[in-house]
Amino acid sequence: STEIKSLQEQSLTMSVKLRNRKTAEQELGEFVEGLTLPPKLVTDILEREVSSEEYLPCLVALRHRLEFCSNNEFARKAAALQDVEPELDKLRLRATGRVRDAMIAKFNLLRRPKTNYQILQQSVLMKYKSFASFLKDHGPEVFPEVRAAYVDTMSRIYRRQFGAYLSSLLRVNAEVAT
Repeated sequence: STEIKSLQEQSLTMSVKLRNRKTAEQELGEFVEGLTLPPKLVTDILEREVSSEEYLPCLVALRHRLEFCSNNEFARKAAALQDVEPELDKLRLRATGRVRDAMIAKFNLLRRPKTNYQILQQSVLMKYKSFASFLKDHGPEVFPEVRAAYVDTMSRIYRRQFGAYLSSLLRVNAEVAT
């Protein structure tokens, strides 16, 4: 009976140690993952087409690493961050530049004559809302430019549309008056 109790206590102790090790391994794994830049992620962000559907998960992974490095207290104190941070910042700058170029190119599609603006906004630009959010959070140097480009494009479109509407109203008013 004493042997059984001793074995049960040892078993309980071992299971607690195992659970603690698994928890530590999981947390350490998340910590290491947050501080590393996989070569595939770097290659995908630098070379993959921004308009492809595979680019957004790469941007999400980059966002996760950027936020982890800036928000995690232990990551801020880690010596490994000194090695990773310059590369992470270079990658952030390249990603924001590529996203900026892609978004401005999509805005330029709106400037074409006889474009269905509503459909283009709903089907194309809504897919880019995550990109705009990324720029807002991690590209403060380019986000105002992207926002200004969109505002400028839409103001030109609305000015042109209201000008055409006004001239049509004046034409109808002139016909009614005569």
